[in-house]
This record gives sequence, C-alpha cells and structure tokens, in this order.
Amino acid sequence: MFWGRRATRRIDPTRIIGVELNSSIIRALSWGAEGLRPIPLQPPAEEMPLCLALHQRRLLHGQAAWSVFRTMPHAICDNFLPLLGHTQRWQFGRHSFTAESALEAILKHLQPIWDAQAAPLAVAVPVYLSSEQVQRLATLFRRANCTLRAVLFGPLGVATAFAAALQTPPSPASTQNASGALVQAYPSLPGLRQNPLTVGIIDVDTYALSAALVGISNDTARILSFCAWPRLGLTAWYNRLLDAVADHCIRLCRRDPRDWPEVEQRLFEQLPLAMEQCYAAQSIRLLLQTDAWYQELHVDPEELETYCADLSQAAEQAIRQMLQNTHNVSPPRALWLTTRASRLPGLNRQLQWNKSPGTRIEVLSSSAIAQAAATLTAQWPPTENPILLVGTIPLPANGHLSGFGSTSRTTRQFIPTQTAESHQSPHGNA
Repeated sequence: MFWGRRATRRIDPTRIIGVELNSSIIRALSWGAEGLRPIPLQPPAEEMPLCLALHQRRLLHGQAAWSVFRTMPHAICDNFLPLLGHTQRWQFGRHSFTAESALEAILKHLQPIWDAQAAPLAVAVPVYLSSEQVQRLATLFRRANCTLRAVLFGPLGVATAFAAALQTPPSPASTQNASGALVQAYPSLPGLRQNPLTVGIIDVDTYALSAALVGISNDTARILSFCAWPRLGLTAWYNRLLDAVADHCIRLCRRDPRDWPEVEQRLFEQLPLAMEQCYAAQSIRLLLQTDAWYQELHVDPEELETYCADLSQAAEQAIRQMLQNTHNVSPPRALWLTTRASRLPGLNRQLQWNKSPGTRIEVLSSSAIAQAAATLTAQWPPTENPILLVGTIPLPANGHLSGFGSTSRTTRQFIPTQTAESHQSPHGNA
C-alpha cells in the first residue's frame, strides 16, 4: 500500500484574521490586500454564540445551542471563558467539559474555517482575563492547529488602532455611531505624543459589564485602570427584560410565558432584536405562541428603559466611580461603547446625562474589536511565538511599530456599590 504525505497547509503572510472572543460570542474578519472582509462563522451570521448544548449524543455548537438555551438550561455549557484554568465542570449525559475543553471544542468546530482562510490569527480578548488565562488561551489556539500571531486586550487594541479619531472633532452623529470616524484611523500620531489623551472603552458580555481606561502618551497606549462587574453582565439584563415582559403579558392576557419552556425560549430569542429596536427608538413587537394560545405584545422603548432603570443607573455609577478613582488622570476625551454595550436599555441616556464636560459618547461598530486586532497585527513582523499584549502597546514611529507591549498589568479596582459587584477571581481577589 502506498502511503502519501499529508499536504502541508500554506499560510498567506499578507493577510491577518482578526478574532474577537468574549464570554458571549466569537467573531472574525479578514484584513489584507482586499481590505476588510467579514468571515461568517455560522452563515449567514457573522458571529457565533460561545456556548455548547450537551443533551444530545452529538454536541450542538453556537446558534444550535442558543436555540435550546431556555428549554434545556441544565444541558448548556456557557460563560466558561472567565474560568480558564479552573476546575469547574459542566456535565450532562456522556459529556463532561472544563472551561479549557469547552473552548477547545469550539475551536475544533471552527477549524475548517481557519484552514480554508489559511492566514494567521490575531485574537482580542476581554480585559478581565488574567495573564495566565491569556497564555492558556494562546496554547489552546495553537493546539487547535491555528497559526497564532498575537493575543491582545480588546480595549487596548481599539484605543491604539483608532487613537487618531480622538483628535477629530465630534460629528453631529457621533453619539449614534462612530464607526465611520474610526475605520482606518491609524496614521502617524505626532499630536497625540504632544498631548496625552485618555479614552474609556465600555463592553458587556454574558459574564460582566467591563470598563477600561486607556491612556495614550509617550508613544505608548497603556491600560490605566479597568473593572468588571459580573452582576451587570448580559445575563442580568436578559433576565430583567424577560421577567418584565412576562409581567406585561400576565397583566394583558393572564398568561405567564415562563410557564411554557418553548414560549420562554422564543421570547428569549427576541430580546436582542428588542434591545436593538429600543436603541433605535422604534416600537417593539414581541410574539408569544403555543398550540393553545397566541399573544402579540407591543412595548415602547421608554418602557424597556424603565424596566432596566436600576441596572442602567448602577452601571453608570460604577463606570463613573472607576474613572474618578483613577489618580492623576483628567476626564477621558471620549467614552467608546461597543455595539453590545450601547444596546443596554437606558445606559446611553445615563452616560449622556452624567458625563464630564468635554467627554463625548461614541459607539463602535460591531466589528471594531476584531478589526483593531487585525490591522494592528498586520503592522508587526512575524515572530516565532505569539505576541501577548496585556499591558501596553507602542504607538507607531514613522508609520511602523517599533516594539511590542509588555505583559505587565495594572491593579484591578474594586468598586463598592450596592447593586454592582467588582470582578473577583473564582478563587479570591485577583
């Protein structure tokens, strides 16, 4: 019998795949000669929910697992990214996963996509991960046969890649969407070196609401402080909205959709669109249906914001206190909200009402974090081992990055609030 050699995979060094990875989703786009090009991870969707369903003999990944999130909650493995390196297990039937094995299963599921792209990866991760967890994550990507070029914190990469946008005057639509001003804003930055600036980046995922303050000075972008509040994560907002809409349904037709798992799942799947419509100030229409009854609900955006008023107020107070507790730092030039954070009902309004004079509120495009990871990494020469940027990133000198950021990290700040808890490691304070 003739045994042939396995064909070696050729990597295109002229392209970079930027990957955004957090507790909720994984998203990817390609950056190269053709410009920015999204990579659908679960066509037609560009992003894939970071979860697994364990109730069948064969694992369900992403959207398939999301579709049974409320009907089979005991069989769902999700929110595992913050637990990398810990011993917690998700078990159901013949399946048993730790956080590392769950992420490895996701990467194995996506391996045909990485192989088809044949380009190195740059991964942007949440700021609440520790340096040890970032190293473990890099090991998992390499174990999945991915050519990994860099791992960096999403807020740090966004602030570095789009720093020049801080010097541009705000446009009338800046409070709605700043992606037009932020795309490709990475020229030489002599003005930034002379006038140090700070920018706050606010994000949210299943695990927590997080905020990072990034300072840009002396040719360096550095994380000055950051916090994460698990009680203000997406799960808390989804639960609040689901309970509020259920109470509204009870008052209208005396039926509780939470009594039927299929109806609760259908309502749960409509919440992201409802939050999008609330952000756009559009009337919200929700459909609830079983074999026995049907109900159509109409909710105003103001009602949705009222339901989440205590969450939005607690989030704004926690963010403001983190900014105030950062010593020897002037108010940030801008607060940049990711698309997910901007869709939290009432948060935009609270930040606008209580922001410092001179601070503008802007919304990043949905692919901004992945784009920042790809465009930054494309300017660095290839290295034998992945670059881990979890503390600082040098600004470009003469159009090129001269070095790589250190792995030092700032100390977490713990914000004593009544309704928002600061990030703590599962085994104590980090």
